[in-house]
Amino acid sequence: MPVLTAIDILGIQYYIFASNRLRDVVGASYLVEWATSRDGGLRLEIENAPTPKVVVAAGGNAILRFDTIDAAKQFVLHYSRRLLEKAPGLDVTIAHQLYDNGKLARGLLALQVELAKAKLNRRPHVPQLGLSVMQPCAVTGLPASSNARQANNEWVSSRIARIREAKTVENAASRWEPFLPPDVCGRKACFPDVLDEMGRTRGDTSLIGVVHVDGNGIGKRIQRWLVSKLDDKSITDDGLIDEYCKWSEALTKLGEDVLQAVITRLVDRIEHDQKNGGFFVCGQPSSPRQLDFELGTDRDRAIRLPLRPILLGGDDLTFVCDGRIALDLATTALRAFVEQSSSVPDLTFLGEAPVTACAGVAMVKAHTPFNRSYQLSEDLCNSAKQAKRDAEPDTNCWIDWHIGTIRPDESVVDIRERQYQGQELTCRPYPLDGDSSRRLTWKWLDSELLGEPVKDGSNRLSFRNPEVWGERRNKVKALASLVGDGVGAVREQLEAWNSVAPDLRLPSPIDVNGFKGNRTPLLDAVELLDIHLRLETPESSPQVEPETAEVKT
Repeated sequence: MPVLTAIDILGIQYYIFASNRLRDVVGASYLVEWATSRDGGLRLEIENAPTPKVVVAAGGNAILRFDTIDAAKQFVLHYSRRLLEKAPGLDVTIAHQLYDNGKLARGLLALQVELAKAKLNRRPHVPQLGLSVMQPCAVTGLPASSNARQANNEWVSSRIARIREAKTVENAASRWEPFLPPDVCGRKACFPDVLDEMGRTRGDTSLIGVVHVDGNGIGKRIQRWLVSKLDDKSITDDGLIDEYCKWSEALTKLGEDVLQAVITRLVDRIEHDQKNGGFFVCGQPSSPRQLDFELGTDRDRAIRLPLRPILLGGDDLTFVCDGRIALDLATTALRAFVEQSSSVPDLTFLGEAPVTACAGVAMVKAHTPFNRSYQLSEDLCNSAKQAKRDAEPDTNCWIDWHIGTIRPDESVVDIRERQYQGQELTCRPYPLDGDSSRRLTWKWLDSELLGEPVKDGSNRLSFRNPEVWGERRNKVKALASLVGDGVGAVREQLEAWNSVAPDLRLPSPIDVNGFKGNRTPLLDAVELLDIHLRLETPESSPQVEPETAEVKT
């Protein structure tokens, strides 16, 4: 009787983000991808080892088919041994499910149940990792291997030693090379291996953005698709596997296209200063408040992009970038999910196309522990997903973000309660697009409240328009401190300012109190005013030289 075998990697976050070194994170990410890769961990080059038929393998999960249960168990024996040798510390859950010929869809649904049971019934192993007198790993705290002394005189565990092996580093780097553009301002480009090379500006408060993007409802779509095949007698087991593989590969291609769209957005705004030399990421706001920043080069004179992909598995994408461009790249990824999925034929038979997604962005200081930063971005993504579920059904992509470090084990709800009086002083999470008169959107915040003014008079009341709010930064900052005093405080202050500056108003649809309903976006905008760089060329914006700009009060 044929059997299905499911492999699910556990603790991916803990495994990848155990180290605070970017090189280690990238190497660990490669090992996770390798463990469930068709040409990696699933390809056993062992004599007499059974060869599985791979149904799907992506994102730390795999489903395999064997002719007998004995062959499945024999494969698992060799596979688990290989993980211990090649990816020490990586933990997996494995489940088997027998099924009758012609009943593959039913078997796949039952396999999901068996895998969930295996996770719940799993007995955590508690090995004796070391004695009281030992050398701990400088990264993980686990016992260091006796032969793992590094060039910098640092003792590390077998896991970190494997991650830092030259072959792992080389494979991890080559995994992302296909996404690099062939040419950037006449030079090659590369992804940085050190956070300090992420484009940060010396002398300024440097933030990095940890961006986590996840598709909406993909698991439910797959579940409904499998249910629809239960009584379909016109399709064979092999035909069902072919369809499964098609949309799985299409989902993988979608994730790759989204990442490529993010990189293209960034590369298109890299410019070369012919007069003074150097390569800059340019966008809005324009002069006199430049957020443009210079990029460095490596020893081969290749431009270091302020971006490093970390995880890519189907509809799941995580990358690290300079904090000033984190929100722009995150929203680029969300729009790419919708646009690219509409043009992928093998995704349409799942129905309900296009695929939408939500994003969480944690903008933290450069040396904040990686595991805490990633956990925050994942929690923010879940916050955006919950807001989408609670909103009208016609909303698509949502985004949530946080600026600054958090206390250990502090949830997003706790952060909002402590800093924003629950949800009253923030409108986060925001839907990406939509009718701003009904619900404030990211598009409105980014263009109307933080955008550059254009020829047709749009965005005239933007905080970055020098004719109205732009050179009255003290008043903009004052709005942020006033919102905490209640809905009347902003209105009273605006009335006082209007006696000498009648143009000082807030853009629609927020009212004269600075609120829409019982929530306000003013604090969100003020927090982003000096750190959010929009990667677009200003259409038409009044240029004021920094030396002669008059600061109005």
